[in-house]
Amino acid sequence: MDDVVDLAYRVLKVLRDRGIEGDVYCEYSREISAECREGRFQTASVTEEKGLGLRVIVDKRVGFVYTSKISESPVDLVEKACKIARICSRVDKWRGLPHPGKFPNVPDIYSPELENTTIDNVLDNVNKFLKEYEKDKQVFSFWVAEIGTSFSKIFLLNSEGVEATYSETTSIAFIEVNARKGSYVTPGVYEADYSKTRLVDLVEVYEKAKEKAQSLLDPIKIEEKSLSVVLTTKALSELLSNTIKPMLTASSFALKMSPFIDKIGQELFSRELTLIDDAIVPGGLSSAPFDDEGVPTRRNVLIENGVLKGVISNIYWGSMIDMDSTGNGFRGGYSSMPGISYTNIEILPGTIKLDEVYNSEEPILLVDYVQGAHTSNPVTGEFSVAAPCSWIIRKGEKKPVKGVMISGKLYEILRDVKFTKERETLLNFTLPYMYVPRGLISIVT
Repeated sequence: MDDVVDLAYRVLKVLRDRGIEGDVYCEYSREISAECREGRFQTASVTEEKGLGLRVIVDKRVGFVYTSKISESPVDLVEKACKIARICSRVDKWRGLPHPGKFPNVPDIYSPELENTTIDNVLDNVNKFLKEYEKDKQVFSFWVAEIGTSFSKIFLLNSEGVEATYSETTSIAFIEVNARKGSYVTPGVYEADYSKTRLVDLVEVYEKAKEKAQSLLDPIKIEEKSLSVVLTTKALSELLSNTIKPMLTASSFALKMSPFIDKIGQELFSRELTLIDDAIVPGGLSSAPFDDEGVPTRRNVLIENGVLKGVISNIYWGSMIDMDSTGNGFRGGYSSMPGISYTNIEILPGTIKLDEVYNSEEPILLVDYVQGAHTSNPVTGEFSVAAPCSWIIRKGEKKPVKGVMISGKLYEILRDVKFTKERETLLNFTLPYMYVPRGLISIVT
């Protein structure tokens, strides 16, 4: 990456010589991946990429260009970016790029072991999984199984004196499994796992999915239409991602889309709800010491004991509503401008135990994941989704159910929910299960 960094310094010199505000983002990435589909090995690949993105601010107008050509002229890059800036809309309240600050220490986001992982290591992991699957294929089948590793190095310079770098590694595995009994095939059950420091074992992810798929055999039809509902970490994360998450951003406030405008400081939800975006979690999937604009990352409390505390932002959208960046300005790579991105999302533990839920005298519908959450209305919080991986629980007995759909208004539901003391981590979510009292979620069978 030395050649990219050298170009970045030469671009920065042009910016300073001309008195132009701007930043230069450099990235090198290497990804190794392998994929199996419909019971067999499909593809494997190794990809490497490096490049540079230049952002300039001219008369409070933002221009952006990028290149992977290291021979590119730094003067040409700056002039192209300035030309684009002059035709863009003016951000009258532009708050400026960050000055040098202290970045937090975020442990366990990089591992030499993962950086040095080879395609052979990944394929050995896949072959181990396929041998295990061979023993089970009379009962189980999988639609897709993926595993991969990535290594990235980020380097950032800006005209205000920021000079920062860090490296990160990640391994992620994903699988979707069905179980069969006679002519009946269960819905697909997906599981995923990640590590920042080691190659994830695809067999371990498979075993977890297999166990859950088997528990869906011999489903029953439920007659009850009004039940208390418990959403697992997986189901809850899907609903949050398509409703409240996009509405707690500076962009949704600036565009007048969020239903929470003018409601910061109000108690809107259950006092059991504390929602946090935390970029400094050790080993977190999306942890980083600074965002892709050079702003130090931090722990952002968005909802605390039911009270709306704030939103997340990058510099651009924060400027639009006269607020500072919260360290959530991330890019999709060197070829994109910084957008607003969540990092590691958590809800703090609640007051009830899972044992209390499972041993309840009343029947409870346990929903593990939902389909169609992308059709939810983020402005109203309304959702109507299929719940193919669900069970009815009564006095410790757990039976799978079929043909279930659930619907409701999440923002109203969140006023009366409780959360379990136990939590699970699913990729960048660490959430408890959510207990929804009878009548707040409609059930259709």
